[in-house]
Parts: sequence; C-alpha cells; structure tokens
Amino acid sequence: MKTLTEKEFYILNYLRKQKSKRISQRQLVEKLHYSLGTINSVIKDFKAEGLIDECYRVKEKGLDALRPYKVTNAVIMAAGVSSRYEPLFNDKPKGLMVVKGEVLVERQIRQLQEAGIEEIYLAVGFKKELFFYLEDKYGVHILVNSDYALRNNNGTIYFVRNYLDNSYICSSDDYFVENPFELYNYTSYYSAEFMQGKTGERGVILDSHDRIIGTYPGAHNSWGLIGHSYWNREFSQSFIQKLSAIYEDAETKPLLWERIFDKYVNELPPMYLKRYNHVIYEFDNLNELRSFDPFFVINLDEDILDNICHLFKCNENDLLNFDILEVGKANNLFTFECKGEKYIYRNCSPLLKRIVDRKREAQVQRLVSKDGIDNTVIYINPKDGWRVSRFIDLNKNNQFSGKSLKQTIEAVKELHDEESSYGYDFKKEIRKLHRLLDGVSDVYENFSKELADGISLLQDYIDGDNWPKRLCHNNITASKIIRNNEVFSIVDWETAGMNDPGYDMAGIAIEVGDFKKVLALYFNRPGTFEEERHVYACAAILEYYRMILAIYLEINGRNLQDKMYYWYKSAKKYKKIALEMYGETK
Repeated sequence: MKTLTEKEFYILNYLRKQKSKRISQRQLVEKLHYSLGTINSVIKDFKAEGLIDECYRVKEKGLDALRPYKVTNAVIMAAGVSSRYEPLFNDKPKGLMVVKGEVLVERQIRQLQEAGIEEIYLAVGFKKELFFYLEDKYGVHILVNSDYALRNNNGTIYFVRNYLDNSYICSSDDYFVENPFELYNYTSYYSAEFMQGKTGERGVILDSHDRIIGTYPGAHNSWGLIGHSYWNREFSQSFIQKLSAIYEDAETKPLLWERIFDKYVNELPPMYLKRYNHVIYEFDNLNELRSFDPFFVINLDEDILDNICHLFKCNENDLLNFDILEVGKANNLFTFECKGEKYIYRNCSPLLKRIVDRKREAQVQRLVSKDGIDNTVIYINPKDGWRVSRFIDLNKNNQFSGKSLKQTIEAVKELHDEESSYGYDFKKEIRKLHRLLDGVSDVYENFSKELADGISLLQDYIDGDNWPKRLCHNNITASKIIRNNEVFSIVDWETAGMNDPGYDMAGIAIEVGDFKKVLALYFNRPGTFEEERHVYACAAILEYYRMILAIYLEINGRNLQDKMYYWYKSAKKYKKIALEMYGETK
C-alpha cells in the first residue's frame, strides 16, 4: 500500500470529498494553497498509480491509500464535575447545558456523526444516569468510569485505553461553531485558539514545523490548547504505554493527560498544533456564556431564580453578572448583582441532605445574626438551606494573626454564652459518615483503619473530661472569617450546635499552629495541662471528621484530594500528641 506524503494526503483527501464533482487544478491551488506545479506533479503521479481517474475521481486504490489515516472512533470525556457551573444547575453535568437551543454533548455527537464517525464512546461518571438516554437517541456507547472522582483526566484516558486507535479525544462541554471533525487525518494534533489576555488555558511551545514540544499553564496573548485533540494509531499506542508505566504512582493521579504528554514529549510520536479562529468555545464562567448566548439564563435552575426574585421583589432582568466562586467544595456558591448591589447565593448540595440539619443551621444563624457575630446573611431558608448573603470585599490576608485572632476568639466566647435547643455531637456525626462510607469506598478503608481506634479512644477521654456544653461553630477555619475594615463576621453555620467548646478552640489553634497561645487568649490566663490535652484531642477528632467528610464528597464527585491528605496527616499528628498527653503510650 502506498504511503502518502503530507501534500499527497491533503490533495487525495480533498478529491475524495468532492465525490463526483468535477474540479480543475487551479481550483485545487485556490483551496489547498499549493503551487500549480506541485498540484500538477501529484495529480500526474496519482493517475499513473491508479489512485484517481481522468476526471480526478478517487478510485478504490486511492481509498486504500487513505485507509491508514481514517478515523476509527471518538471518545467524549464526560465523567468529571464541572465545579464552576454546579451552583446554577443543581449538580447537572456541564455537558448537558443547553446553549443556543442545543445540548452541548448532543451537538458534538451530531457533528461527529455528520463527519462520518459512527463509533463514539461516551465516558461518564458523575451523574452518569443523566447521560444514559444518549445511547438510544444516538447509538453511542456508554462507558461508566467508577473511579472518575479519584483521578484527573488521565484516569479517563487509561479507562478507555483499549478503544484508542485513530481516535478523537473530546470534552462533552465544548461548543464548536463549525464542525471541526474530519473522517481522515494525516497526523496527531491538538486544536488551539489564539488567547487574548491572561487565560487559564494551557499555552504551547512549538518547533519550526508547528510540532508541540511542550505546554505551560496560563496562555497569555498566545495560542492556547482548547477543544479536541486527535491521536493517530502510533500516538495512541505510545502514550498508553507511557501512561501505563506510571499509572499507579501517587503523583500521577492529579495530572492532566497534557502534563504526562509534556513529560514524555520527546519520546512520543509527533503531535502538531491545529489553529482555529473563533470556532471552539469553552465557557469558563456564566458571563462568558451569556455573552455568547444572551438567552442562557433561561437554563438556570428555576427554583434559584424564583428564590432570588421573590426575596428581592424583582424580575429576572434585574439579575446580572452571575459568576461562580472558586470556594464551595461541598455546597455550591455563586455571586450575582441585583439593583446595584452584589450578593452571594448558596445552593445546598443534595449530598449534604443526609448530613446537615438545615433547621438547626437556620436557628443558629438567626442567633448569631442578632448578636452581630455574622453580619453577612440576608436570608436563610430553614427547609432547603439556600441562603443569600451580602458580598464582602475581603482583606488579602485572611489568616489568624494579631487583631484578627483576638477578634475571632472574642466572638467565639460571645457565641459560647448563647444557647440553642439543637445539639451537635461529633461522635454521632462520625458514626453517620462511617455508615455512609462502609463498603463503598476503598479510600475510606485505607485511611480510616489506622486512625479509627485512636479517635474513638479520644472521644471517650473528651466525654470523661465533662466540659460543659456551649453553643459552638464546630468547624472554624480562617476561610470562615469575613473581615475587612468595616465588617468582621464568622460565617457558615452548618455544623453549629450545643457542643464541647474545645472544638472551637481546636479549630482556631490548628490554623494558628500555637495551642498555648489560643488557650491563653480564650481563658485570659495560661491554659492548664488538662485543658491543653483536651483541645489537642478535639483537634484530632475535628481533623478526622473533615477527612472522612472529604472522602464522602470525593466519591460523590467533589474534588478534595489535596485537602483530604492534609486532614489525614493532621489527624494522625494530633491523635498522637493527645493520646500521649492522656497517658496512652502504646
């Protein structure tokens, strides 16, 4: 079988697409931008070799020459959580958003099929059942990746490794203004658009032939990778070989496949840059999406819009500049503007329905708002937990230090003078999470065995210390302190209730890194040995609770792996200190 040069491929493939249409050499020059001499020479060779007939129609032998370059299939990655959009879609995957009247992933499937690519694999994970209808509607193959929450997109690539050949690698949430897909491709490539200003897309380093020899984060007034890529057979086999060799390494889990490409770029077959001009869109926030599709707001969860409009006695047209906050790993948060003021809306994740008592939270919220401990909340719904708060411009330094530390401890002491009819018991909450995770998560099994016995023993010691119950926040971190020159507030009262005040001291001490200092500020005297060990024990239990909550959220689609490991290490450290202080030497 004849091996085609690049020019031969593009000329022969263009003739194939014309089918029975007559075309002249000058038309080929205009379309393909090769010289007339080149076109004449290639056409002459094609005729001599029996690839085309006298009218430039591609013969069976010509199709045979093109066969190694024919696309085998496409893989659409739709497994992950699109955290920037969660709050507005009640946990609906971004690929199922309706943009300009079309579901994103459906539009992409249709474009692939229009290009002649019928073998399409959809790799799903988060909210997988919402994609199942596509199998009947379009004949795509659904592949369920149960480990989608434990790795970055290299996990999806490895998961579909047995299907990769001459393959398109796509993301379900891309929007292509024009159909970018071809049935035949000469070489591997990654699509790109020119990025104006600073962006979050990966920039590219190219050689003189447009081969990608490296990528870097943050394309800035340069070409950035966006949209789909095409892997030829040689590239697919080589990349999977490299990925398989490092797949089990811990440092591989959080990597994008592009980072692995960077690592082995000199050992992999070439991948080239394919430039597009305003064809490929990835919407990083709602403002971008609404500027592209002015009617996109109608896709928002109707309950959210109804809640806001009812609260502010306004209509949808009064709501502007929706944007997703980068926080909100458990619940979902976004900002919006209404009548010239900026607010934060919290849409409660269904994942927390089994964990958080919204009536308890609402009661405590009313208390702390009345006392001025939290000056941010405008309204909280005691049934569903949705909440609207004033947006506060924060100081850049959001750490516990100096005045901030003293303000926080004074506010906590004021909180501890209040009472609530609702209690909060970490022992009970931890048991609840254990039941939810039991038999479900290997991560939980691996993490918890080493810690669980020690944490249980510390809970017994804490109970034996008989500290009086106080109204507590129970999960204080620096991120829960809203502070600028005008406002000081402690926010987020989901775990609040009558409990051991040692947990609030522990939350602050963990952040400060100085337990003695926190105890001295709280008691207005040096803490005793017994008080210090009690707070260390609370710190161990608090960090353990955060860790297993993170595991629960992870297996349900949230990305908290970096925090999970930190809380694991922290819980181990404080458990060891506390048990030794209580006289446990084993």
